[in-house]
Amino acid sequence: MYRCYFTHRGRVARGCNLNVATLDAAIATGRKILHDQMDDCDGIEIWFDRGLLYKFGT
Repeated sequence: MYRCYFTHRGRVARGCNLNVATLDAAIATGRKILHDQMDDCDGIEIWFDRGLLYKFGT
């Protein structure tokens, strides 16, 4: 399971678990949630265990 953190000006504002099979699916899901539901956020981070795998935005 991947973890997605939504960021605002480089700081974590909220997060959610993404029950998807691949990193590509996690990125697509995180970006869709950011676009559709997170008006107060400007970026995402995708994590797996203790590792940051993807960062988008500020």
